[in-house]
Amino acid sequence: MTVIPFPGTAPGGPVVLRPEVADLLHGLGYVYLRHGRPKRAAVLLMLAARGETPPRGDVLRTLAAALIACGLGPQALETLDAAAAAEPALARHPMMGLMRARALLLAGRVEEARLAFRESRRAA
Repeated sequence: MTVIPFPGTAPGGPVVLRPEVADLLHGLGYVYLRHGRPKRAAVLLMLAARGETPPRGDVLRTLAAALIACGLGPQALETLDAAAAAEPALARHPMMGLMRARALLLAGRVEEARLAFRESRRAA
């Protein structure tokens, strides 16, 4: 199999996307997610998140929603943690708490999910 490098990068090196390309991938991923195609959305959003340095909280938040829709709780938790690290103010938003509760539930951590849900209700 022949590997064709992304223009401007060494084979196997990091790919950095132009902001408008990352925005396009984010937008397309969001549209796929809203129209019931979470797996396609997750792929596009992973590309958008991976191609930006530093990662943007809004892209990571949308990626976490796609991962939750795919039933991938542990991966969604990692993504939510990365989103909180990228934008600390975003971590305090009630919707992030609800997403964390759903991801914890998918990961089988029921008591933690219950606590996260209660905390997000208090924050609202």
